[in-house]
Amino acid sequence: MKRSLFIIRPLLALTFLLSLLLPGMPLAPTSAAAAGCSGTGCNGKDPITMGCNADAYTVTSTPIKTMSGQVVGRADLRWSPSCKTNWARAVSSVGSTNMFVQLQYCDGSPVSGTYYQLPNTTSVYGDMRYNTTVRAIGAFGYNGASDIFGVTGCY
Repeated sequence: MKRSLFIIRPLLALTFLLSLLLPGMPLAPTSAAAAGCSGTGCNGKDPITMGCNADAYTVTSTPIKTMSGQVVGRADLRWSPSCKTNWARAVSSVGSTNMFVQLQYCDGSPVSGTYYQLPNTTSVYGDMRYNTTVRAIGAFGYNGASDIFGVTGCY
Protein backbone atom coordinates (compact mmCIF):
# COMPACT_ATOMS: atom_id res chain seq x y z
CA MET A 1 0.00 0.00 0.00
CA LYS A 2 2.84 2.41 0.79
CA ARG A 3 4.37 1.71 -2.62
CA SER A 4 1.20 2.96 -4.42
CA LEU A 5 1.37 6.22 -2.45
CA PHE A 6 4.83 6.82 -3.91
CA ILE A 7 3.27 6.74 -7.38
CA ILE A 8 0.02 8.59 -6.67
CA ARG A 9 1.53 11.55 -4.78
CA PRO A 10 3.93 12.59 -7.58
CA LEU A 11 1.14 12.25 -10.16
CA LEU A 12 -1.17 14.46 -8.08
CA ALA A 13 1.59 17.02 -7.65
CA LEU A 14 2.33 17.01 -11.38
CA THR A 15 -1.37 17.45 -12.20
CA PHE A 16 -1.60 20.36 -9.75
CA LEU A 17 1.50 22.05 -11.20
CA LEU A 18 0.23 21.68 -14.78
CA SER A 19 -3.10 23.23 -13.80
CA LEU A 20 -1.21 26.25 -12.44
CA LEU A 21 1.09 26.58 -15.43
CA LEU A 22 -1.55 26.09 -18.16
CA PRO A 23 -4.74 27.73 -16.84
CA GLY A 24 -5.76 29.20 -20.20
CA MET A 25 -5.43 25.98 -22.14
CA PRO A 26 -8.84 24.93 -23.48
CA LEU A 27 -10.00 21.42 -22.72
CA ALA A 28 -11.76 21.11 -26.09
CA PRO A 29 -11.09 22.79 -29.42
CA THR A 30 -13.05 25.96 -30.12
CA SER A 31 -15.01 26.35 -33.37
CA ALA A 32 -12.33 28.65 -34.78
CA ALA A 33 -9.64 26.09 -33.92
CA ALA A 34 -11.75 23.31 -35.41
CA ALA A 35 -12.10 25.10 -38.75
CA GLY A 36 -9.50 24.22 -41.37
CA CYS A 37 -9.14 27.80 -42.63
CA SER A 38 -9.90 31.40 -41.79
CA GLY A 39 -10.08 34.71 -43.60
CA THR A 40 -8.73 34.85 -47.14
CA GLY A 41 -7.33 31.34 -46.65
CA CYS A 42 -10.92 30.09 -47.08
CA ASN A 43 -11.50 31.76 -50.47
CA GLY A 44 -12.72 29.21 -53.01
CA LYS A 45 -12.82 26.37 -50.47
CA ASP A 46 -15.65 24.04 -49.46
CA PRO A 47 -17.32 25.24 -46.20
CA ILE A 48 -18.25 21.71 -45.09
CA THR A 49 -14.82 20.18 -45.73
CA MET A 50 -13.12 23.09 -43.95
CA GLY A 51 -15.46 22.92 -40.92
CA CYS A 52 -16.79 26.45 -41.39
CA ASN A 53 -20.37 25.16 -41.36
CA ALA A 54 -20.08 24.30 -37.64
CA ASP A 55 -21.13 27.78 -36.52
CA ALA A 56 -22.71 28.98 -39.77
CA TYR A 57 -26.16 30.43 -40.11
CA THR A 58 -28.36 31.76 -42.89
CA VAL A 59 -28.12 35.55 -43.10
CA THR A 60 -30.94 35.90 -45.64
CA SER A 61 -33.06 33.72 -47.92
CA THR A 62 -35.28 34.28 -50.91
CA PRO A 63 -37.70 31.99 -52.72
CA ILE A 64 -36.90 30.58 -56.15
CA LYS A 65 -40.10 30.88 -58.21
CA THR A 66 -41.32 29.83 -61.62
CA MET A 67 -42.61 32.44 -64.07
CA SER A 68 -46.14 31.74 -62.77
CA GLY A 69 -45.03 32.47 -59.19
CA GLN A 70 -44.88 28.90 -57.88
CA VAL A 71 -42.19 28.56 -55.20
CA VAL A 72 -39.92 25.68 -56.17
CA GLY A 73 -37.00 26.29 -53.80
CA ARG A 74 -34.94 28.91 -52.04
CA ALA A 75 -31.55 30.60 -52.23
CA ASP A 76 -29.65 31.16 -48.96
CA LEU A 77 -26.71 33.39 -48.11
CA ARG A 78 -24.68 31.62 -45.39
CA TRP A 79 -22.15 33.14 -42.95
CA SER A 80 -19.56 31.57 -40.66
CA PRO A 81 -18.43 33.82 -37.77
CA SER A 82 -15.36 31.71 -37.00
CA CYS A 83 -14.12 31.63 -40.61
CA LYS A 84 -15.46 35.12 -41.52
CA THR A 85 -16.81 33.76 -44.81
CA ASN A 86 -19.99 33.72 -46.91
CA TRP A 87 -21.27 31.09 -49.31
CA ALA A 88 -24.44 30.45 -51.29
CA ARG A 89 -26.81 27.52 -50.93
CA ALA A 90 -29.86 26.54 -53.01
CA VAL A 91 -32.52 24.11 -51.86
CA SER A 92 -35.26 22.55 -54.00
CA SER A 93 -38.73 22.05 -52.56
CA VAL A 94 -39.95 20.03 -55.55
CA GLY A 95 -37.47 17.12 -55.68
CA SER A 96 -34.26 16.42 -57.57
CA THR A 97 -33.24 18.75 -60.36
CA ASN A 98 -30.20 20.44 -61.89
CA MET A 99 -29.15 23.16 -59.44
CA PHE A 100 -26.45 25.80 -59.23
CA VAL A 101 -25.37 28.52 -56.81
CA GLN A 102 -22.95 31.39 -56.83
CA LEU A 103 -22.09 34.47 -54.83
CA GLN A 104 -22.51 37.80 -56.59
CA TYR A 105 -21.26 41.24 -55.72
CA CYS A 106 -24.09 43.70 -55.13
CA ASP A 107 -23.64 45.10 -58.65
CA GLY A 108 -24.57 41.66 -60.04
CA SER A 109 -21.08 40.58 -61.14
CA PRO A 110 -20.05 37.05 -60.12
CA VAL A 111 -17.60 36.41 -57.30
CA SER A 112 -14.82 34.29 -58.76
CA GLY A 113 -14.37 30.83 -57.26
CA THR A 114 -17.84 30.52 -55.70
CA TYR A 115 -19.83 28.79 -58.47
CA TYR A 116 -21.03 25.22 -58.03
CA GLN A 117 -23.46 23.10 -60.07
CA LEU A 118 -24.87 19.68 -59.24
CA PRO A 119 -27.32 17.62 -61.35
CA ASN A 120 -30.14 15.50 -59.90
CA THR A 121 -30.08 16.89 -56.36
CA THR A 122 -32.31 18.67 -53.87
CA SER A 123 -29.63 21.04 -52.54
CA VAL A 124 -26.28 22.48 -53.52
CA TYR A 125 -23.84 24.93 -51.94
CA GLY A 126 -20.92 26.85 -53.32
CA ASP A 127 -17.44 27.74 -52.19
CA MET A 128 -16.58 30.44 -49.67
CA ARG A 129 -15.46 34.04 -49.91
CA TYR A 130 -13.89 35.99 -47.04
CA ASN A 131 -15.75 38.93 -45.48
CA THR A 132 -17.26 40.42 -48.63
CA THR A 133 -20.59 42.23 -49.06
CA VAL A 134 -22.36 39.84 -51.41
CA ARG A 135 -25.63 38.18 -52.27
CA ALA A 136 -26.49 34.59 -53.10
CA ILE A 137 -27.96 33.47 -56.39
CA GLY A 138 -29.59 30.06 -56.68
CA ALA A 139 -31.11 28.57 -59.82
CA PHE A 140 -32.25 25.33 -61.37
CA GLY A 141 -34.18 23.74 -64.19
CA TYR A 142 -37.75 22.73 -63.41
CA ASN A 143 -40.37 21.06 -65.67
CA GLY A 144 -38.41 21.86 -68.80
CA ALA A 145 -37.76 25.49 -67.79
CA SER A 146 -34.17 26.44 -67.29
CA ASP A 147 -32.44 28.83 -64.97
CA ILE A 148 -35.24 29.79 -62.62
CA PHE A 149 -33.44 32.22 -60.32
CA GLY A 150 -33.65 33.38 -56.73
CA VAL A 151 -31.37 36.22 -55.63
CA THR A 152 -31.01 37.27 -51.98
CA GLY A 153 -30.41 40.77 -50.71
CA CYS A 154 -26.86 42.04 -50.18
CA TYR A 155 -25.13 41.60 -46.84
